[in-house]
Amino acid sequence: AKQRALVATSTRQLQKTVIYAPFSGYVSDVRLALGELLGKGDSVGRLLSDTELEVRFELPDEEYGRLVNSKIEGEGNALVGRAVEALWTLGAEKKSFSARVSRVAPEINPTVGGVAVYATLERDEALSRLRKGAFVQVSLDDITFIDVQQVPSRAVAPEGSVYVIRKGRLVAVPVEIVRVVGDYSLVRGLFVQGESIVAYA
Repeated sequence: AKQRALVATSTRQLQKTVIYAPFSGYVSDVRLALGELLGKGDSVGRLLSDTELEVRFELPDEEYGRLVNSKIEGEGNALVGRAVEALWTLGAEKKSFSARVSRVAPEINPTVGGVAVYATLERDEALSRLRKGAFVQVSLDDITFIDVQQVPSRAVAPEGSVYVIRKGRLVAVPVEIVRVVGDYSLVRGLFVQGESIVAYA
């Protein structure tokens, strides 16, 4: 009977050495070595979920201001809930993950002069391969611009006009520059369909 009691006690003590995770994932920052005693409240490490991941990226002030003051049809918030695509490059392999903006930092980061935005990645079979700290390329749809023309930025004169050839003559069309994207500008003006635009060399 004494031996059975010792076995039962040892079994219970052994069960206390096993830690069960409440969700699937992987362990990070393990601070316990094999054979080391663990006291009450001691930290073993961190358990990171393999299905609940966020991607963090910065939006410049100008971009953030434009997006937060806009609204996508069917969505109740200008930025939170907006669809995001995260592209992860691992060697020659590329994997795309879908995400949605879940929260926005309450203040501007003075180091980079932008606002931190967090998007929660949607569940995907390949999501378990993605690890914390991985660098991804983020794509976020911009607002929809109405009644604009895309022209080379060098076609916009310093006085804010775009020159076109109309009925064989050079005509200056005053324009409003809505946005500059790379070497092109989105402008709004009274253009005639099919007319040629003159760009500076």
